[in-house]
Amino acid sequence: MKGKPLLLAVVTFAIVLIGGAAMAGVGTYWSGGDASTVAYPSGGESATKTTEAAEEIETTTASEPEKETTPTLVPDTEKDEAVPADAPKEETSEESAKGEAAEKKSEVSEPLFTLSHPLDDARFETSVVTFGGTALEGISIHRGKFVAESIDGEWSMKLVLSPGKNRVVFETVGKDGEISHASVTVYYDASKDDSKEEPKDETVAFVAYQTYGTCSLEVPYDVFYGKAKPGTKITASSAYGSGSTTANENGKWELKVFFADAPANKTFSVKLKASTGQSQSFSFTATPEG
Repeated sequence: MKGKPLLLAVVTFAIVLIGGAAMAGVGTYWSGGDASTVAYPSGGESATKTTEAAEEIETTTASEPEKETTPTLVPDTEKDEAVPADAPKEETSEESAKGEAAEKKSEVSEPLFTLSHPLDDARFETSVVTFGGTALEGISIHRGKFVAESIDGEWSMKLVLSPGKNRVVFETVGKDGEISHASVTVYYDASKDDSKEEPKDETVAFVAYQTYGTCSLEVPYDVFYGKAKPGTKITASSAYGSGSTTANENGKWELKVFFADAPANKTFSVKLKASTGQSQSFSFTATPEG
C-alpha cells in the first residue's frame, strides 16, 4: 500500500511535466512567435537553425525616425505641365504672322480696281479705244507712263491700238503697298487704207491723245500728248483753258493744260490743233471733291 502512493505520485509528476511542455509549445504557436526550429538529419549537425518569419516585412514604430530621401533633379523638360493630346497647338510667331495676314486678306472683299470695258477679245475698227472700270477712292490706275485717277468710284483711259492683237495690262498700288493687275486682249481690225504705206508727206502725221478726261483737283488740268512732224506747233484751246507746245526732234510732244475757270461737273470740248493744219478734239469734265 505504501508503494502505490509513491508510484501514483511519480506518475502524476510525469503527467504534469508532459502537460507543461505541451502547453508551452501551444503557447508559442498561438502567440505568433517568429522562431521556428529546423532539425538537421541525424548524420549532420544537431544544432538548430532559427529563421525570421517576418524578415521581409518592414515595420515602423511611432518612435522610429523616418528615412530621409535625397531629392532627385528633374530635367527642365519634365517640369512643364503635361499638355492634353487634344489641346490646341501653340502657334509660332511665323504661323501667327501668316494667320494674321490671311485674316487681313479675307477682310478685303472689294478689289482695288476692275477693268470692265472693253471686254476680252473685243474687236475695233478705230485705233483709239477707251478703257475703264471701277476703282476704290484715291486709287491711281497705271498703264506705263499714263495714269488715270479714280473719280466717284470709276476710272477711264484712252489708248491707241496697234493693228491686230493688243494685250493691255493695267496696274495699281494700294495704300498698304499691295499691287493689283488687270488685263484685257482686244483687236484692232485696221482697214486696207490704214495698212497702206503712209504718204511721204509728213505733214499728215499728227496724232493726239488724252490722259485723264476728268480731274477733281482745285485747279483741274489734263495732259495731252502725241506725235507730229518735228518742229510742229500744237495748240490746245477751250472755253476754260488753253496752251501750246512744239514737237521735239523725234516728233513727240506733250502738253499740260489747266482749266482754272471750268465749272463743276460740266463737260466741255478741248481742241488740239497742229500747225500743219490737222486737229483732234477731246472732252473734259472738272469734278471737284465735296
